[in-house]
Amino acid sequence: MYKSKRKHQETPEKSAYELLYDDVKDTIRGKLTELKELRARQVELENENRSFESKIKQLKNETEGIDAVIAAINAEINITNNRTTSYNDSIESLNSKRENLIGDINRLKIHIKTIMEDMDNCMTLKTHLLDEVEGIRSERDIVVKKLRDIENGVQQISKQNEGMLPHLQGYHKVLRQLYTVCKETENKMDVTIRLLT
Repeated sequence: MYKSKRKHQETPEKSAYELLYDDVKDTIRGKLTELKELRARQVELENENRSFESKIKQLKNETEGIDAVIAAINAEINITNNRTTSYNDSIESLNSKRENLIGDINRLKIHIKTIMEDMDNCMTLKTHLLDEVEGIRSERDIVVKKLRDIENGVQQISKQNEGMLPHLQGYHKVLRQLYTVCKETENKMDVTIRLLT
C-alpha cells in the first residue's frame, strides 16, 4: 500500500494538452469500437437480409405454387359444379322418364287385365261354341239319318214309279228335286261344321 502511494506520488501530472489528447484518443477508440460493432451488426443485418430475401423468394415461390393449386382447385370446382348441374338435369330427365314409364306400365297393366278378361270370355265362348258344335253334330247325324231314310224311300218310290202310270212321273220329278235339296242341305251343314271346328 505504501508502494502504490509512492508510485502515485511519483507519477507526474499530465498537461491539459495530454489530457485532451487522451480524451480524443479514448473517444476515437470508443468510436472505432462502436464502428466495429456497427460493422459487425451491419454484416449480421446483411446476412439476415439475405436470409430474409431467400425466405421471401421461397415464400413467393410457395405463394405462386399455392396460387396455381388454388387455380387448379377452382377449375376442378367449376368442373364439379358443371357436372353437378348436368347430373341434376339428368336426374330430372330420368325422373320424368320414370314417370312416363310408370304411366306406360299402368296402362299396360290395364290392357293386360282387359286381354285376360277377353281371353276368359273367349274361352267361355269357345266352350259354348264347342257345345253348340256337338249339338249341331248330333242334329246333323239325326238329319243325315232322316235324309238317308228319305233317299231310300225316294229310291223305292222311283222303282215303283217305273211300273206306274205316266202321270206319276210328275211326282217322281218332285221327289228327285226334294232329294237334291236334301243333299245340298247336308253338304251345307258339313261345310258349316267344318268352319266352326
